[in-house]
Amino acid sequence: ADKPASWVFVDAMWRAVFYFLPIMVAYNAAKKLNVDPWVGATVMGALMTPEFISLSNVKQFTDTVCTTNPTLGTESCVAQIFGLPMQLNGYGGQVFVPLIMVAVLGLVYKGLKRIFPESIQMVFVPFFSMLIMVPVTAFLIGPLGIWMGNGLGAGLAWLNTSAPLVFAIIIPLIYPFLVPLGLHWPLNALMLVNIQTLGYDFIQGPMGSWN
Repeated sequence: ADKPASWVFVDAMWRAVFYFLPIMVAYNAAKKLNVDPWVGATVMGALMTPEFISLSNVKQFTDTVCTTNPTLGTESCVAQIFGLPMQLNGYGGQVFVPLIMVAVLGLVYKGLKRIFPESIQMVFVPFFSMLIMVPVTAFLIGPLGIWMGNGLGAGLAWLNTSAPLVFAIIIPLIYPFLVPLGLHWPLNALMLVNIQTLGYDFIQGPMGSWN
C-alpha cells in the first residue's frame, strides 16, 4: 500500500546512510590509500545519479533490455552504451563495489601522478581518474562486485540453512584469525548485503558468540 508523505519522509531519514553507504565507503577507503577521497566518492556517486538509474527505463531507452529471474523474481537490465552492453545495478547499500573500485583507483591515481608534472596535478589527475574509473566501474567493477557479494552471501546462506551447526562453529572459529589480518571487514560487508537483500542477517549471531 502507498505510504503517506509523513512516513515516506521518515523512511528517507533512516535510509539515507544505508543508501549512500557506497559513497562513504569509497571516501574513507580512498583516504586510507592516500588518494583524493572526493574522487572515490564521486565515482560511486556517478552510479547513483538519477541519470544513471534512468538507463533502465525501457520506454525512454529502447535499446535497454530487462529480464526477470523466474526463481528470485528480480529484474536485471542491460543498456547499450556506445554500442557496448552495460549491466545496470542498484548500488545503494553496496560495500564490495566501492572497495574494489578504490583498490583500482589507487593504482590509476598514483600512475597519473607520475605522468603529470606536479604543477598541473591538482586539475588533471582527478579529472582523468574520474574519466577512467567511472566507465570501468560501470562496465566491469560494479557488476563484478555485485556478483561477488551476492555469491558469497548466497554461499553462506546455503551453509547456514543446510548445516547451521557447522556454520555456527566455523564463523567464531575463524573470526579471531580474521581480525588481526583485517579480513573481518568482508564479513561486515556481507552482513550489510544480507540486511539489504533479506531484511535480516545471520552472521552476527555466531560472531557474537565469539565476542
